[in-house]
Amino acid sequence: MSTFDPDTFMQTSTDQSMDTEYPVMPEDEYQAFINKVIARKFVDKETGEDRGILDVLFEVSSDKAKKATGQDTPIAKMGVFLELEENGALALGMGKNVKLGKLREAAKQNKPGKPWSPPMLEGAGPFIIKVVIDIREEGTYNKVVRVAAAK
Repeated sequence: MSTFDPDTFMQTSTDQSMDTEYPVMPEDEYQAFINKVIARKFVDKETGEDRGILDVLFEVSSDKAKKATGQDTPIAKMGVFLELEENGALALGMGKNVKLGKLREAAKQNKPGKPWSPPMLEGAGPFIIKVVIDIREEGTYNKVVRVAAAK
């Protein structure tokens, strides 16, 4: 990795244009591992309430994805909206956090009585993930819509 010098950067000029869209991999099923999980908070625009999301970044193991994105390590993201109790704890019980439960099950980390925390997902896999192209006002992205344990 190169060394970044803010002063040099501020004096740099270029006559080349830059990409305005991230390259995406084709919609398909891919083998993948979880590269990173990131918990973040946002304010729900409709209710004004604080909400939680767990962003799950999958490293895709596919030459087709590598070629399409030009990346050695193509990444596809799944956002898991978290259902929380009033005190901010993860809501548990019937019908609560089902998407997170399905992810934990695919990672073989959904056993009753066994302690679990989100960072335990990092490095988990292999999975078979379904990737679609998500077109939004701010750009086009790859989005994971289904996760299953690889056989």
